Amino acid sequence: VCNIPAPLARGKEPERPPSARSCHWLPSGPSLALIVSYAHYGVICYEVPTATVLWRIPTRNGAIGRSSLSPCNELLAIHNIAAGFDVYRIDTRKRISTFRYQPSQYVSLPVLFLHGGKALLTGSDVGRVRVYDIATTLQVDQLNHSNVVLYLILIPVQASFTGQRRRIATGSSETGEATYIKLW
Repeated sequence: VCNIPAPLARGKEPERPPSARSCHWLPSGPSLALIVSYAHYGVICYEVPTATVLWRIPTRNGAIGRSSLSPCNELLAIHNIAAGFDVYRIDTRKRISTFRYQPSQYVSLPVLFLHGGKALLTGSDVGRVRVYDIATTLQVDQLNHSNVVLYLILIPVQASFTGQRRRIATGSSETGEATYIKLW
């Protein structure tokens, strides 16, 4: 059992209570590491079980929504609430691409690697889930929830790949009894 301490405020980070948005296990040599994305404290990677901070990625242009670790453990996609979705290399912690998205509301959106880490699925606050090619940053698909603009799509996106079949589940939120899950 290991307790991860709350992150300490550093430099320009606001004095706000920590709010973990996503966690990911990462093999780290003979041990494990835990990557935690915090809303206002950036991304921090801790060695487990010592809880030693291995590295950090600071926030960029405001708060972090959710994050996703690629299947090969080489890339981390982060929802930058103000500007879209950023992809970082884990080994260098350098941002390698940005998928711009201008939100109508500043809310946390899901992000998920697809196709073995070659594509990125991004949530939306207006019912349009997008799929991008990581290498080119071009949008390759858009999954529209309905003709009606939804207030929010917040639930984590899930994907399942069995054989040639690929399934994606997305969901609406904040729509009362009209809330639903859509399978693609």
